[in-house]
Amino acid sequence: MTVPGTPLRVLIVDDSPEDTETFSRYLRRWPEHRVELHTAQLGEDALQLLTATPMDLLLLDYQLPDMTGLEFLAQAAPASPVIMLTGLGDERVAVNAMQAGAQDYLVKAQLRAEDLWRAAANATQRHALERDLRREQQRSQAILDSVTDGFLSLDHQQCVQYLNPAAEHVLDVSSAEILNRPIAAALPWLDATPLPAALHTAATERRTVTAELHDPHANHWLGARVYPAGDGLSVYLGDITPRRLAEERDRRATDRLRHLYGASLALNTVRLPGDAEQVIVEQAREVLGAQAAALALYVPSGDDAQLNLVATAGTTIGLPAPPSVLPLTAPHPLAHAARSARAQGVTTPATPITDARWTTLPIVQAGPSERVFGVLGLLDAQLSDADDQTLLLTYAELCAQALDRAALTEAERQHRVTLEHRVRERTAALERSNRELEQFAYVASHDLKEPLRTVSSFAQLLQGRHGAQLDERGRRYLTIVIDGAQRMFTLIEDVLAMARVSNAASPRTMDLGALLDDVTASLEPQAQDTGAQITADPLPSRSGDPTQFVQLFHNLLGNALKFRQPGVPPRIHVSARPIPGGYEFTVADNGIGIEAQYLQKVFTVFQRLHTRQAYPGNGIGLSVCQKIVESHGGRIWLESTPGEGTTVHFTLPDTPAVPA
Repeated sequence: MTVPGTPLRVLIVDDSPEDTETFSRYLRRWPEHRVELHTAQLGEDALQLLTATPMDLLLLDYQLPDMTGLEFLAQAAPASPVIMLTGLGDERVAVNAMQAGAQDYLVKAQLRAEDLWRAAANATQRHALERDLRREQQRSQAILDSVTDGFLSLDHQQCVQYLNPAAEHVLDVSSAEILNRPIAAALPWLDATPLPAALHTAATERRTVTAELHDPHANHWLGARVYPAGDGLSVYLGDITPRRLAEERDRRATDRLRHLYGASLALNTVRLPGDAEQVIVEQAREVLGAQAAALALYVPSGDDAQLNLVATAGTTIGLPAPPSVLPLTAPHPLAHAARSARAQGVTTPATPITDARWTTLPIVQAGPSERVFGVLGLLDAQLSDADDQTLLLTYAELCAQALDRAALTEAERQHRVTLEHRVRERTAALERSNRELEQFAYVASHDLKEPLRTVSSFAQLLQGRHGAQLDERGRRYLTIVIDGAQRMFTLIEDVLAMARVSNAASPRTMDLGALLDDVTASLEPQAQDTGAQITADPLPSRSGDPTQFVQLFHNLLGNALKFRQPGVPPRIHVSARPIPGGYEFTVADNGIGIEAQYLQKVFTVFQRLHTRQAYPGNGIGLSVCQKIVESHGGRIWLESTPGEGTTVHFTLPDTPAVPA
């Protein structure tokens, strides 16, 4: 095939000038190619011309003066396509010409320009394809001979037609031993591999099949790829032994890591020392592939140390059943490893020791508080390479961490038990003290009322019967005594109220709306005097001490009526709303309000923000309210703006605490 723009070199070999002129005229008018014409009348002239100038196409007369066209083809073996020309349409001549290497055959008498153009185009194209095919076959042959993979070509009967040097090497066979023989007969060991099935599948289903073959003689692995090819099969063989060995190492490493990860999870879940010790020996068998495992820990015994065999897994040899004492002088690999570990100290890295069937390793805690816990023993452990040794050391570190964690957990548990015992003792003592103090306050307050009532009564009698006989100073002194007694009486009543909260009855279901109505009715005289308006939303029923909640509402509404703004009628509203786990209640008023810095102080007993002349009272009401709410499992707080009013919030849970 010529390069576009390059003239097509055509050699016309014919002893007839008229035919040569006709062919030349046809080719000059060829619309698809620009033609460079060369002519020769004799075969010898054409041979010389071909030697000097390569041609793209030969038009060869079948009968030349000095030789036939067939003889010319035999001598010249031209590298260009050939169209044989003859004066007669003879099939025998055509067959001979094609067998000799011609691409086409034309009869001169019937030849037209279009026929010549078409034949020339077909001949050049066919010749180019044949040339490319030969080159590709040569290239493929060179590649197959040079590739590192083995290659075999099998016919439809699975006889070996070709194998490259690489195939000879990987199969350890020569071409003479295997060519033209069925592959199964030449290599009997293949019958035990997946190759026969792969060959059958590739041949019947016409698809690529892969297989991995183990050669028991050379103890290596071959990767086979079988391709359908024509009416036979192509087989590529590669040595995959390094990959298989690497995969096996990776599989073992993956299994080790998986077992190690499982052991780490198991050791992290245990907290008690006994559980940790048993998990250590059980996981040692799983991770390290041992027939049995034993764990011995150091325990002080006088001035010396001994081993305490705490756990075993599997059938051990030469060891008693745990728990038992194993002296350091015992003739067992565990005792020998323990003696070595004590002699070396923790500054020396822990090293596995293999003694007969036992592999032992000290369990050493690393870090600032280094110490040797004891020794882990493995019976018939499958430890063969450096990776296994690393695995053993890593597992020993996990064991040390688990033992240390269990020891810390046990110490924490003991400490917590001690603290809980102390807390219970101190709580009981405090409760006794509180009960005694509350009982004392209750009894003392109750007993104080009688002499105080006597003082107040006789002071009032003295004022009524003999007040006129006293001078103004005496009467003023007497008034002070009566007022003081009355304040003292009120103070005692408040102390009794606090004591009653601590001595409440058992809780029961109460209608808070009805309780609020009773409290509002009792405060009606004060409400009328101040022009107050008390409103309320529907309130839920809750469980509690009704007496305490009457006192709670009485104190809150009483404060709202007491701490009112001069000249402004009090407005008080009580409401409730559900919250997660209970209810929140509010008592809002439009009174004088409280400054922010006092919102917490007002709950302190006897804490007052105003003088008694301005607002009477002892400063104990909100303290009582706080104690009532908290004894029922709730909390109480204030929101207030001076000059605008105060809102009291308190909560009650769905399941209230029993008032203490």
